[in-house]
Amino acid sequence: MTLAFALLCAGLDAQEQALVFTRTPMDPVSASLAGADATLSDDISRSAFGNAAAMAFHDGKMDAALSYTMWAPSSLRFDRFGFGAAYNSGIFAAAVGGNFAKGPSYDVINDDGTGAGRLDTSDMLLGAGFAVRFNDQFSLGANVLYARERIYVDGELSGVLADVSLLYKTGGLRLSGGITHIGPSVVDKDGRSFSTPASASVAAGYTIGAGGNALDLMGNADVYFNGAAATAFALQYSVNGMLFLRGGFHYGGAHAPVPTYLSLGVGAKVGGIRIDAAWITANKVIGNTFSFSLGYGF
Repeated sequence: MTLAFALLCAGLDAQEQALVFTRTPMDPVSASLAGADATLSDDISRSAFGNAAAMAFHDGKMDAALSYTMWAPSSLRFDRFGFGAAYNSGIFAAAVGGNFAKGPSYDVINDDGTGAGRLDTSDMLLGAGFAVRFNDQFSLGANVLYARERIYVDGELSGVLADVSLLYKTGGLRLSGGITHIGPSVVDKDGRSFSTPASASVAAGYTIGAGGNALDLMGNADVYFNGAAATAFALQYSVNGMLFLRGGFHYGGAHAPVPTYLSLGVGAKVGGIRIDAAWITANKVIGNTFSFSLGYGF
């Protein structure tokens, strides 16, 4: 398990957790906001991997997007391809998504120095989300995820994860809380058991302005079941609802699945077409991560 986490976060102690890649940003909007976007509902195409409760407050009907992320190109280089789509009826909402990554390959050497083939690293995440809006203030959401990773010599790990979240909205204020990525222990072929990167999550957002120009302030915090903690803060400024400027800061404490980093991003929306991009920096392992997406909504 040490090797698995080292491939993701350069040797940070995973505290015997598996599937930690599922806590990394899966799209450029989330990446540019340092993962602090749990209460944001302006693009719900990514809701299968985020806070499902937020998509019930989306102003439109449908969003869909394709994305590409070059994760940690300076150290690991995982090429990640994703898709997501969501539909909101005004009361009920549903989302689906998938993410597939190919990582580096390594020569496997036996103890006697002979070659034992190559290890081709990869991971995959599939998800579905559902939400119901009770009134103008409350919504409830849930996600079910299937994750699989092959990043160590002896085989692959896979498991089922679940999220449950509640969101409260009044005026420009949004508050949310729930349980993220809870699931049964993941067991490898030798019978060793690993926990999932589950956490208790809280988030808040506040919008200043409406219609034309608006500023969104966001923050969230996670207390992981292994004792780790992480928090993030971000802002998004929209110009006439067409241009989006984003920035965020994520702090990952000791044993947290994702290390500390800064992020920047930009987005544009013309008609129903959206283009978003993000850049992660200020971390020697995952720095220079780049993410891009193309989407459509109405």
